Amino acid sequence: MSDGNTPRMDQIYPASITGKGAAASAGARASVLNHKFGSGEPYTLGVEEEYMLLDPVTWDLVQHIDSVLAAVEHGEHESRLHAELMQSVLEVTTPVCRTASDVKDALSQLRSYVAEIVLAKSSWVAVEYASQRNPAGRACSCLR
Repeated sequence: MSDGNTPRMDQIYPASITGKGAAASAGARASVLNHKFGSGEPYTLGVEEEYMLLDPVTWDLVQHIDSVLAAVEHGEHESRLHAELMQSVLEVTTPVCRTASDVKDALSQLRSYVAEIVLAKSSWVAVEYASQRNPAGRACSCLR
């Protein structure tokens, strides 16, 4: 207001939180505060990793995504390996997992699978970002 008076605010929290004024079953007040945590379906986990495809000598990015996808065609994990926007990046996705341990196991299996594919090729290397340093000084962890 132009005279400096601020109108009184009756409620600063939405009705879905306070339960005031929100419709509920059998006339009871509805509120997220009444939520019964743990009574629904448990959360699931999924992880996506992206691997750079690099020249093994120069560590330059190489555009070999087609070679990688061709090598995994009809393979055990074909549905888990995908092309990314850049032709030098391979995306790996875990299945839907129930626990962190399941994610760890799935990632370990997928990483090993990608490493096998990389070992079959001599012109490129797949890496993931990590805290280690390669000879060129870039941050990476080599699968090969």
